[in-house]
Amino acid sequence: ETRYSMQRLNNISFSERITQRKANEYWIVEISAAWSPLCTQLAPLFLRLSDKYTHERIRFGTIDISRYPSLAETLNIDISGTS
Repeated sequence: ETRYSMQRLNNISFSERITQRKANEYWIVEISAAWSPLCTQLAPLFLRLSDKYTHERIRFGTIDISRYPSLAETLNIDISGTS
């Protein structure tokens, strides 16, 4: 049975879960853009990694940064189509 532990994040849950995380909790976050062919190609790989490396202290998340431009700016991520 395949069980994925990937959590879809938005700008609010990113702040709550990532920046205010517990001291013994680690997050690996895929920051992608739905319009990017490379991002859509890497998504299944990241999903498999989240299943393979499931651990009580490791969390996996994904966020479509193109939907949250203010968060992209905070994280210094260029979401233009030419980046």
